Amino acid sequence: MIDTAGMGIRRSFEKLRERFFPMPDYDLTEENRVKVTIYGKIIDEKYSKLLLENTDLSLVEVMLLDRVQKNISITKEQSDLLRKYKLIEGRYPNIYVSKGISEIVDDKVAYTKKSGFNDQYYKDFVLKYINNFGSITKKDLDALLMDKLPDNLSAAQKERKIKYLVSDVLHRKEKILENIGTTRYPIWALRNK
Repeated sequence: MIDTAGMGIRRSFEKLRERFFPMPDYDLTEENRVKVTIYGKIIDEKYSKLLLENTDLSLVEVMLLDRVQKNISITKEQSDLLRKYKLIEGRYPNIYVSKGISEIVDDKVAYTKKSGFNDQYYKDFVLKYINNFGSITKKDLDALLMDKLPDNLSAAQKERKIKYLVSDVLHRKEKILENIGTTRYPIWALRNK
């Protein structure tokens, strides 16, 4: 499509955009070889609808949103560009399409799952558990919160978020909880006043 028609890379991106197809993927992992994947069909109908309704997006913005659609990482500077135009949300590198864009493409459920809740929701959830059962182990804490945290976080990032909420915020900063277990096997309970 690119070489035989003599269209050039930029023009091929523009033609795919006009047809609301995903942008091509370039694989440069092999030395002296470039592999290009050109999609002949729509991968995500919502992404195509986004392009259709936002014709004022530049080719660069379209290419970056395409990468977000495919869960391919982009640089911090690129995410800042998309954030400037309110096209994405989230903390880099865990970015996702913004609320406004989610409404346009009617993907509100995915937006909510990726954006998660505010920290107070998770803290209240932990405190409710402790009020009901007296204390909470690390294992129960993970079981309680892991599936409630945003979908776009990795397991390691979810672990860090839980540690931050309980150990750093509720224990050290707000002094609501105390560890009645060991450092290795913490058991969190309400602090005696």
